[in-house]
Amino acid sequence: MIKVALLCTNASPSLRPTMSEVVSMLEGSSNIPDVIPEAETYLKFKAMRGSHIHMERQSSVAQQVRTIEVMFVCLEERVTIFLELLKLWSLKVDAKTHCLGEKKER
Repeated sequence: MIKVALLCTNASPSLRPTMSEVVSMLEGSSNIPDVIPEAETYLKFKAMRGSHIHMERQSSVAQQVRTIEVMFVCLEERVTIFLELLKLWSLKVDAKTHCLGEKKER
């Protein structure tokens, strides 16, 4: 059973047995080949897979950083607009107060 499992873990899909071959080997209907994938091949495959996962994570983090940067720019623009509106509002309030003050003095 372990030999069959090792055959199924071959790094190259074309060298792995089909499911029907696996069932046949486990049932004893066919012989299990003595050729077992080398550990070195498995370790290379595992390293490649780990590298791919690492690259996916980096890509995901980079995408999240870009999203945050865009959100920050939008927030910065909104704050700028808010401050400009606040200035206009305070100028309007000052103008009204000034006008009211002139009316009171008359």
